[in-house]
Amino acid sequence: MWKILAISITVLSLSSCSLFGRKETKAALMTDFERGKYLVSISEYEKAEPFLLKAVVREDDNYAESVLLLGKIYDQMALPERAILNLRDYLQRGKGTELEVMQAKALLLKNLAKVKAPIENADEKKYITRIMTNKNQDLRQALESLRWTLDFNCGAYCVEEVTYLKEIQVQLLYAVETDPKLYKRVFDVLTSRYDYFETFLKEPQMDLEYRKKIAQGLYEALQKLKSSHLESSTLGSVKTAELISYLEAYQKRIERWLYE
Repeated sequence: MWKILAISITVLSLSSCSLFGRKETKAALMTDFERGKYLVSISEYEKAEPFLLKAVVREDDNYAESVLLLGKIYDQMALPERAILNLRDYLQRGKGTELEVMQAKALLLKNLAKVKAPIENADEKKYITRIMTNKNQDLRQALESLRWTLDFNCGAYCVEEVTYLKEIQVQLLYAVETDPKLYKRVFDVLTSRYDYFETFLKEPQMDLEYRKKIAQGLYEALQKLKSSHLESSTLGSVKTAELISYLEAYQKRIERWLYE
């Protein structure tokens, strides 16, 4: 019996080593670009940076996407100037699809907010509106492209990130009004973002006055969302009204927190 057990353990050990070896071999065969892209996909931004910097140096077919991913990395690392530099480089090259360009412009808009640039009437915002309201556009894909820019890292630029949410969220309303089937996805995206920011209002290690600025920004963002809704008898309008009604509870909580 012990002999059988020993053989079984040996076989399992060899199988594990073989599997580990295959993983190591696969990793070794990945290019710098592939490694960097994979690390970004699992939110390992600091680890991804050196691989994508190496990829950029080569200036090969992966250059444009590498630069776009670096924009995402620096956005998440709270380095807006670097993010802006890479995103503008990407847009100047002009090699992306409409949705990729929209994605870059949205991420650029977010980082412009971080450096205190006014974004309410920015050209980037107008471009995003044009794409999101284009009847020939695949709205589900467009929505996911925007969602990619809605990863937040509330810290030094928390107030500015709320400002970006305030300006971009209306695009999500457009999506639901055009295609009511997108309601659940938009509901999940918006409520999760407001949930995220609301948690910082109760963060004792964060300066109270700064938390008040976050709260004021959230209140104004919700107010703007309400004023953006146009009532009509369409199913899309009914669903957006339902979403806004749900979010009113957030606004009331935030208002109570501000004045308690």
